Amino acid sequence: MTTNYGFAVQAIQAILAPAIMVSACGLLLLGLLNRYTVIMARIRALNDERRRLLRSTRPPAEVDPQEVARLASVLRQLADFLDRVRLIRNAVICQVSAVGAFVLTSLLLGLRVAGPEWIAIIHPLPIFVLGMAVLFTGVVYEGTDVIRAYRTIRLELGDLVAPEKTSPKD
Repeated sequence: MTTNYGFAVQAIQAILAPAIMVSACGLLLLGLLNRYTVIMARIRALNDERRRLLRSTRPPAEVDPQEVARLASVLRQLADFLDRVRLIRNAVICQVSAVGAFVLTSLLLGLRVAGPEWIAIIHPLPIFVLGMAVLFTGVVYEGTDVIRAYRTIRLELGDLVAPEKTSPKD
């Protein structure tokens, strides 16, 4: 029985390229899921504060203006965090889809080498390219969230930072 080892080595190398992308996506997902968890915890904390501020049973004449201002700030932050959590959710979905495309690419490459002949009609390259495109889309969502994170901090610190001390670039 003769075996073409060069062909086998090339096949294994071809199968490993998408597998490396799976690892890269895993690292990106780890960071994304951590950020997702932190933002969800912050949303829950702000929502608890919102409920506490709304439970005030004082008559309107006795309402503290600082509490009213804080409630408005909490509501603005909640809206911003909800937009951010949507971006991160979309990024996670893209990353998971990219992992699926890379795993499918590896599977198809392996089946082309050792599987039935009819599988050769399915070319794995478009699936790999689709995985890269979806991965890029996820990175765009993640980058957008990073940009929005600065805005969230500006909203949270809005009462503490005097308008004249902020630069026009912000």
